Amino acid sequence: MEKKLNANQIKLIAIVAMTIDHLTWAFFSGTQVVWYVFVLHIIGRLTAPIMWFFIVEGCHYTRNMGKYIGRLFLFAVISHFAYDFAFGIPFLPLSTGVFNQTSVMWSLAWAAVLVWICD
Repeated sequence: MEKKLNANQIKLIAIVAMTIDHLTWAFFSGTQVVWYVFVLHIIGRLTAPIMWFFIVEGCHYTRNMGKYIGRLFLFAVISHFAYDFAFGIPFLPLSTGVFNQTSVMWSLAWAAVLVWICD
């Protein structure tokens, strides 16, 4: 009998990997030359491809693409303030530069819009 991972188990892997990465940034910020810190960041990098996969899955299986994209943007707005607060970034977008200003949720939401346009 072949064992396969279901969607919830894959999401749990992404959550654990992201938590490991965020805790590594919190406790070892700027210390990426140490081998075990580097390995912890590599584990954390598993999260992004899993999230992108589930955005495409969500676009494929949703009944109402507009509501799905709306929820993604709503979560992006909410997570923007949490991200900025956690990392000490001013709440106004682009006030301290172009990069690292908000969470990845904006990119995920815009990716869903592009999937919708291409579909």
